[in-house]
Order: sequence, then structure tokens, then C-alpha cells
Amino acid sequence: MNDYIFSTVAFVPSSVRDDRLNVGVIVLDPAEARWEMMVLRGLRSKLRVLGGGVEPWAVEDALKGVRGELEGASPNLLSSWSPPLSLLHRLNATWVNQIQISAPRRFRADSFSSAVSQLTALHLGGPMRRAPNAGTRREVRQKIKSTIATWNLGPYRLDEQRIRQGPDRVSHQADFWLVNGREDAALYAFAPDSELNAIVLRDSMPSVLASFQTANADFQVVAVTTNDPAPEFTAAADYLQKHGIVVTTTEQLGGLRSRLLRAPLTQ
Repeated sequence: MNDYIFSTVAFVPSSVRDDRLNVGVIVLDPAEARWEMMVLRGLRSKLRVLGGGVEPWAVEDALKGVRGELEGASPNLLSSWSPPLSLLHRLNATWVNQIQISAPRRFRADSFSSAVSQLTALHLGGPMRRAPNAGTRREVRQKIKSTIATWNLGPYRLDEQRIRQGPDRVSHQADFWLVNGREDAALYAFAPDSELNAIVLRDSMPSVLASFQTANADFQVVAVTTNDPAPEFTAAADYLQKHGIVVTTTEQLGGLRSRLLRAPLTQ
């Protein structure tokens, strides 16, 4: 896995209305001093949804301006990770009106092309950002806790200690750990109230699974989302399942009891 940095590009027609449309995503590969900028397909038709007299050509011209800054950037700007030298930090500080560039964030992927395709799917997969009414991360955590509280845990216990040290001697974080003398499962709440949460969890869960399975082959990682999954989760679900993560919803979590409480080990 390699580290990349990215920013989203949003069009905000009115700060009062708080409407916004993700219109682009910029991905940088500092190791190779290269970049890619992807733009929302069907931009003009999706801008019409916002209303308010939006002129599509003006937004398109602004995006050309962003691309122009990328094309004119020096190798030093493209290869720097940290502020204030990072190109994305500079763009974040200067594009603050109707076209806004988010603060840069890290992203891990197998390759640069994979990073570009995954981030495009995550951030440009729909015309509007999902409204936060499908359930917050806090609500998903509470549902996980209340569901497991109904199980006959036997020798198991549900540990809310967020950080535990893995066999690789690296500290790993999860919302909950199922413990039976050793860690048998890590559970994560995955909700639409935070895009960063979606990205960070998606990239950290396979690492947690790989770490703890070195000492316990039955160890499992479970991603739990709302019954009406957010676009961020839907886009990540295939990736998670390919890496051995159990993907479920709060409604289906109860059906995993026998799968998660199967190890007989106690101490």
C-alpha cells in the first residue's frame, strides 16, 4: 500500500443555504511528483439542481483555473507532504469562495490509478452530499452495543477500550473489541456523518485484520453501518469484503452472533 494525498473540489453557491456540490477531486502522489484531477460527469445538469441562477460555464472556467495551477506547480510543491509547502494546502487557503478546495487528507491504495478511481467513486459518485438523517456514527455505536448486550456472551466480553496493541506491536483502534482471553473480533461503526471517518476506517480495517490474524486465525473485523447505507459506505463495501472484512448493517448484526462467538479459548 502507498500513501497519497487528496482534496475535494466543491461548488458552494450560497453560504447561507449551505448547498454544496462536489465537482472534482485532486489526487497527488508526492513520491512521484504527479497529480490527477477528476471532474464530476454531467456537471451542467447537476448544477441546475442547485438552482439560484448558477452559470455552468463559470464553474467550468473556475475548474480550468484550478487545473492551471496544478499544471504550473513546481516539482517541489508536488512532492511536499506538509503545510505550508504542500500544493493542496496552498489551494485550500486560496480557493475559499464559491469554489472551495478541502484541506488535504491522506489516502492509502495499492497504486496511484487505484487511488484516483477509489476517490472518484467516493466523492463524485452522486450529485449531492447525503443528508445526515440516515443515522450518525454515535447512533450506530449505540446500536452495536445494545445488540450485543442481548447476546449470551458466555466467556466473552465487549471491550470499549478503543486502542489495543496488536501482535505486530502497533496500536490499533476500533469502536469495540470482542475478547475471550484474546481479541477475537473488532467492530467498527460506519456512518454518513463523516466522510473522513469512511475513508480512514476503510483503509485501517484490513491492517487490523492482518495484524491480529497472525496470532488468532479466527479473528474477524466487522464494519457496521445504518440500514440505509451512505454512498461512502456503499462505494467502500466491495473493497472491504475483498480484504476479508465482514460487512453488515445494524439490523443484520444480530444474525452474526454464532459467527462471532465461536472461539472456545479462555484464560
